[in-house]
Amino acid sequence: MEDRNSRPRKRHKAPACAPSLVAYEGADADPVERWFCETSDARTDPEITEAVVRFIEQHGARSVVGVDRIIGCPHEEGIDYPDGETSSPGSVLERP
Repeated sequence: MEDRNSRPRKRHKAPACAPSLVAYEGADADPVERWFCETSDARTDPEITEAVVRFIEQHGARSVVGVDRIIGCPHEEGIDYPDGETSSPGSVLERP
C-alpha cells in the first residue's frame, strides 16, 4: 500500500489571506483582516505580503506564527451560509 504522505501534494492556489491577532490563549481573534487575490496566490503576492507586515507592525504583535500550507475553512459567513450558523461541506462550491 502506498503511503499517501510520500506522494507529491498538489499545490492549490490560496485565494485569500486572513491574518488575525489573539491577545491571550483562548481569546477570540481580534482584529482580523482579509485580503483576496483573483489571479495570483495570496501566499506569494507582494502587495498582500506588504499589507500583512504593516498589519502586524501596526498592532504591535510580539510573536508571529505561520504555516506552510493552506489551512482553515474556505467558506465565508454571510456569503456561503447565513450569519450565525456553521458552514456545511460543499457550500462554497454552490456559490453562483
